[in-house]
This record gives sequence, structure tokens and C-alpha cells, in this order.
Amino acid sequence: MKRAYLIVILSVFVNLISAQNLTKKVVLDGQVEIMIPSSFAKMNDAMITQYYELADKPKEAWSNNGGSTNIAFKINPVNVSQISLDDYLKLLKDNFDKGYPKTKDSKGITWKKSMISTINGHQFIHLEMITPNLTDSIYNNMLLGKLHGQLLIITYSCLEKDIDANIEIAQKVISSIKLL
Repeated sequence: MKRAYLIVILSVFVNLISAQNLTKKVVLDGQVEIMIPSSFAKMNDAMITQYYELADKPKEAWSNNGGSTNIAFKINPVNVSQISLDDYLKLLKDNFDKGYPKTKDSKGITWKKSMISTINGHQFIHLEMITPNLTDSIYNNMLLGKLHGQLLIITYSCLEKDIDANIEIAQKVISSIKLL
């Protein structure tokens, strides 16, 4: 029992230390600057293909050593220059609610945040939620915004069971974004 308690305390301590070690990275071919945990590594194409479905495959992703926590970057070529972020927020929230409905076998999506946020002078849709998965629920902290007329999507995700060790880091990562 004491050994399990010690392992939990060490795990929390290591995560707190790693929360302080964020490194500035320029991603998406020099279009975005963001702080990423220094322990994360850039995923190669094979790893991205392994972790993401083809339709949701990001252009770039970074991951912790075990692959259980990821930061993904995607640019959707949809022309969003004429789309209102408020209207798009409503559409996205409705689509997520329909995609993860409450059933007898699933608690559905759990919303923590769905709002328009201004980060470093740019407006973003900010979604924070827990989505059910086949084996574990997933914590997602997402930003969606306009980048050169296209839709930029940034997602920080981890297993729900790891949320306590990641939520502060996710907030720091998300709030550090700068469009270049």
C-alpha cells in the first residue's frame, strides 16, 4: 500500500515538474508558435497514421513518450473567411452533441468549456470536453480559428484518467498560441 502511494506521489511530482518545462516551438511550416512540453517529441508520419483516422489526420503532432498525451495541428482547407465564429461554435457544439449522444451504454460528451476566446490578439473557438471512446474517455482541449482564410485546429488530448496531471499543462499550451 505504501509503495502504491509513493508511486502516485512521484507521478504527480514528475508531472508538476514537467508542467514547468515548456519549450517554444514553431509548427505548421512556420505559421504558428506554441509552447509544448519539452518532453514531447514530434510524431513521424507513421505514428500519426497509427494514432489518427485518415479523415482526422493532423498535419503535425507532438506526443509524450508513451503516446497517451498528444498535441495535434491541422489546417482544414475550408474557406472560413466569411464564417462567423459564433455561428461555427454553435454548429460544432451541436455536431459534437449528436456525435456523442447520451445512451444507456454511454454518458455522452461532457462539456467543460465552449466559448469564443481571444488569445494573443486572435479570436478562437475554445472547446474543452471529455468524449467517450471504446476503452477510455478522452480529454480534449481544442482551439479552432482562422489562419490565412483556412480553418486551424489545435487539439491537446489525453486519457481522462490522466486529466489531473495534464489540465494545467493543456491550459498553458493552449493559451500560448501565436499566429505568425
